[in-house]
Amino acid sequence: LTVENLLVYSFSQRTWEWNEDLIESRTISDGVAEILIRKLMRLPKDQLLGLTMLSCFGSEVSLEVLNLVKNSYGHFDIMQSLDCVAQAGLVKRTDEKYCFVHDMILHAAQGAVDENERMIIMKELLQALVPHGYSDDTILFIVVDLISRVGADRVHDSETRLLFAQLNLNAAKKATNTTDFASASTCVKCGISFLSVGHWESSYKLSLELFSQSALVEWALGNTEQMTRSLDEVFNNANRFEDTLRAAHVKLAYLRMTGNCLAEAFDYGFQVLEHLGESFPA
Repeated sequence: LTVENLLVYSFSQRTWEWNEDLIESRTISDGVAEILIRKLMRLPKDQLLGLTMLSCFGSEVSLEVLNLVKNSYGHFDIMQSLDCVAQAGLVKRTDEKYCFVHDMILHAAQGAVDENERMIIMKELLQALVPHGYSDDTILFIVVDLISRVGADRVHDSETRLLFAQLNLNAAKKATNTTDFASASTCVKCGISFLSVGHWESSYKLSLELFSQSALVEWALGNTEQMTRSLDEVFNNANRFEDTLRAAHVKLAYLRMTGNCLAEAFDYGFQVLEHLGESFPA
């Protein structure tokens, strides 16, 4: 524990200091985890299903979220099932959340049912959570995480694909507003993946917003190649010049920030202004 700085002596306080939760999460050995996994496979079906649903969220999930989805699949109470497996030592419950006690148990729970049933479970979870994602940002980001786990290749209904693309756009905008550009990039890429063939004709506004947002966040991250591809999508498919203004702003910012492109930035800025009806003497 001292080698890993989990147990530290404070000379100022003249006492040993430690983080009990961190120590508890580190001290479970892989051998113990394997024993727990065998216990998992002997669980009653409802308890195993509860673990599977928990694993869809990752290593942990809040009680608030579970309350929203507790009856969303199979008409059983997931929290009651998780309380039973907590007594078996497979998960831990606090006042705020449930969490797996070891990554090996998480991985075992993720593989406890076949892929098709897992996809059905995640889609049921999404159906329960999506209505709450419009008013709660925390729920929104859980929703888009679940959407990314499902993947565009497993969603065939056109309306659902558009919905998932829009939700990712909403999340990307919120992440951008908090300067979390990495998360914004992940969301906007996921959103774009749900666009169908011919999306510039069938979903013009959504396509324009997604690629304009993509250009912005990739510029902020310094991903010049991806930024350029997104800019080209906008410039090549926009119906009118006014629809390119967000992309033009990104391009101008990029040129201005590039040391040897200042003259080009001025020229491009004047071109944009001329398109808007502002003329300048030569």
